[in-house]
Amino acid sequence: MPTSPESISRLREFFGYAAPLESEAPEEAEEQLNLFLREAYHDVEAPLESLRRFYKVKKALHRARLENFTRRVFWSLRRWRARRLVRSGELQQPDPHRPAWPVDDTLEQLKLQMLERVIGDRESIEILWFWPDGKRWVLVLTHDVESARGLERIHRLMEVEERYGFRSSFNLVPFKYEVPEALVQEIRGRGFEVGIHGYNHDGLLFMDEAEFARRLPAIREVAQRWNARGFRSPSTLRRIGWLERLPVEWDSSCFDTDPFEPQPGGVLSWFPYRLGPLVELPITLPQDHLVFRLLGHRDLHLWQSKARKIREAFGMVLLNVHPDPGYMADDDLLPLYEAFLAWMKDFGDELWNPRPLDLARWWNHRLDLLRKSVQDKRFHTPWGTALQRRVRVTQVGEKRKLEVLP
Repeated sequence: MPTSPESISRLREFFGYAAPLESEAPEEAEEQLNLFLREAYHDVEAPLESLRRFYKVKKALHRARLENFTRRVFWSLRRWRARRLVRSGELQQPDPHRPAWPVDDTLEQLKLQMLERVIGDRESIEILWFWPDGKRWVLVLTHDVESARGLERIHRLMEVEERYGFRSSFNLVPFKYEVPEALVQEIRGRGFEVGIHGYNHDGLLFMDEAEFARRLPAIREVAQRWNARGFRSPSTLRRIGWLERLPVEWDSSCFDTDPFEPQPGGVLSWFPYRLGPLVELPITLPQDHLVFRLLGHRDLHLWQSKARKIREAFGMVLLNVHPDPGYMADDDLLPLYEAFLAWMKDFGDELWNPRPLDLARWWNHRLDLLRKSVQDKRFHTPWGTALQRRVRVTQVGEKRKLEVLP
């Protein structure tokens, strides 16, 4: 009888070592890793109650025609708070209930510590490599289209990505603005992916389970009509147990660390991981509006410095930028986006740029190979060749590092 994906431990899912080594894994590994991956280390639902009240007030202001004024005040306060938090340095202080920002490698270091125990007295072990064809790391590009104006401007992002040979996912809101079928077909025809961005972007999808269940059939119908296999929740509002019920193959409603989102926190992972029947793809770079509007950056230092750290860990850079007015497709920011893509392109063949669905299916295929416990050195797959690599954990200062041996 074949082994189910759930029977593969979290640690083996990430590192892909042989089944006989499973007995060497720490007994507490599954619980400790799930503490982060399911965001159980803090009260992730507490902000939802405040947001529920916020959306009630927003609705009342809309009826009173005061919404535009309130929006300006709201964004001014968010800008002031974000800059104050960054200046204070408190986001980089250790806190068991809040990840550090912009980088928190707690989970990655924990995984290496556990792998070290699996290796034990051996000099090294072989693992099924993370990415096809021996690629060192991954770049995933996604775009949430929040308005009809954004829908009109998605070509700006497609054109600049095509210029550098990259492809991405455009996540569309099915019941907020009209989405022409011809546009969906164009996106797909040009090699991009179409995902679903919530229901109607009113912030209520994850507030009430009955409302979530009521909207789920409509989301399922849209997924079939658009041939969409991925989902991101608006404002990354989430209840992780509910995400598993979505009628898609991948979700990207979590992030590794972000204290600025309406529902702050993070899963701390720089890698995909299974979430029930789905593959979760965490957002691992700060989003465009935060970096360039709230914090006022005018260079790529924040993105590039974190991308380098993820590269060192052989991980996944997943970026979300928006075509809507006020975001990345604006005339003043689009050149920065192009410069970032050019910088990433310079890493050459070591970088893999899958669409989210390609990555989710690769991760599931890799799990299939682990379940079969095949000992071949190479596995030819539709996504390329999966390789086994010999690795060990080394100490560099106070940090552990995965070293790939010749």
